[in-house]
Amino acid sequence: MNEMILNLPSRQIPCSIPDDTELFIIGDIHGRSLALSRCLSEIARTPTVADTRRIIVLLGDLIDRGPDSLGVIQQAMEAHNYADLVHILPGNHELMMLDVLDGSRNSLWLLNGGMAVLDELNPEWRGMAWRNVIKMVRDGLPDGFEQRLRDAPSHLVIGDLLCVHAGLHPDRLPEQHLLRDRPHATPDHWATIRYPALNWRGGWDWNGRYYTWGNRVVIHGHTPAVRCAVLDDPKVLRDCDGIDEYRALCLDGGASAYDQIAWARIWRDGGETRLQIYAASGAPRADGDLYGENFDAN
Repeated sequence: MNEMILNLPSRQIPCSIPDDTELFIIGDIHGRSLALSRCLSEIARTPTVADTRRIIVLLGDLIDRGPDSLGVIQQAMEAHNYADLVHILPGNHELMMLDVLDGSRNSLWLLNGGMAVLDELNPEWRGMAWRNVIKMVRDGLPDGFEQRLRDAPSHLVIGDLLCVHAGLHPDRLPEQHLLRDRPHATPDHWATIRYPALNWRGGWDWNGRYYTWGNRVVIHGHTPAVRCAVLDDPKVLRDCDGIDEYRALCLDGGASAYDQIAWARIWRDGGETRLQIYAASGAPRADGDLYGENFDAN
């Protein structure tokens, strides 16, 4: 295995996906193009499960903060080279960018990492008329990305798994909470929610009136599960897996602050569903020491 790739041991999880499906679900990326390239290369090296479709799901927040949002977008748009099907879900950072392209005030996006995208496109953008900045963004995004975001759903359901950028709200009807086009500049939106979603232990199976404990697992990003350089402390990757306690899997590997991303492989094997969590780094440890082979958290 690449020395910049870490993984936890695979384990059985108490949910089901179609037998013909192999999933790779990638969390927040935030312009970390080298880490994403290593992730996709690792996916390509992973032997395909026989008689399955390989599906890649990106949970959003591809852009902002990191140094190469445009490179990340291009890789995401070409991820079909690594899978039979690719889903790109929008995160709150993509929604903020779309708002600006639609004429909303720019402050929310710029203050939350959007300036990094503008600097990529033209470091002299601060001296341009704003209407020209908007044109620069629209023209500079890789072909088809803006429309793909506009066409994307808020979430994706595959078997017992529900993939969404930030999470569900335990006190909201799911069909209302997950409405694609409702205003997102609120703390309880599917693309922005943190609490009470993160500490909810009641399960995510909807019985028509309220959520109950069952096999539904919410897979999300948005709130970092990893809050340090993963190469410096690989055991922190365990914090992504909250399935047994929260029926949730958080795949935000800390890309907003560190050159690293997290993802999960989920597949069927002998009648059970298995999970393996990975991380890819775009940078070595501060002391130059690199981990080789698989990291075993046991």
